[in-house]
This record gives sequence, C-alpha cells and structure tokens, in this order.
Amino acid sequence: MSETEKILARAMKNIIEVAAEDGYITEEEQSLIDFAEISLKKLQIELQEAYSDGVISAEEQERLSELKAKIIDTVTDIANYDDVISSDEMAMIMAYLVGIKIPKISNRNLSTT
Repeated sequence: MSETEKILARAMKNIIEVAAEDGYITEEEQSLIDFAEISLKKLQIELQEAYSDGVISAEEQERLSELKAKIIDTVTDIANYDDVISSDEMAMIMAYLVGIKIPKISNRNLSTT
C-alpha cells in the first residue's frame, strides 16, 4: 500500500469514527461517508497520476486544487442539505478536510511543462 493510499484510508477511517461517535449515523452523515469514499478514491487516482513522473506540473497542481475545492463545496452542500450543519457533521467535515490535505509543492519540485 502506497503512502497516499495509507493517508486516504486513515482519513476514511477517521470520518467513519467521527460519524459513529454518538452511536447513530444519520442519513446526512451516511451521505457524507458515501461521498467521502468516492471522492477519496478519485483523489487517490489523481494524486497517483500527478506523482507518476516524480514531478507535479503546474497543470497537475491546478487540477488537484480544483478537485479539492469541488470536493469541499460538495461536502458542505451535503452537510447543509437541511439548512443546518450539526456539530457531528462539522466534525466529519473537519476530519475530511484534514484527510484530503495535499502537501504544498515547493517551486523546485514544480514543473511548468
């Protein structure tokens, strides 16, 4: 298992643990879990492609940033479906955001090709 896979698996585990903390998983929490699983897999694929040549290009970095922004927007929309983000949902969002943190890429590792 690659380091990226380990990080994303740990993120998924944390999200589920936060959701189950009170002993009950609501429909919205389950929706967040389902979306998290799908989006983490997509993020994993994008990260593997970006890292495949050992250099993340400016275009790859932009694509990863756009994917993260889209994921964050969707997670927030799911949690806010009923116009209220509960403390449990907020904790899940925070666990998710920590889990999808993409390390900053220094300029020396950033290709402009």
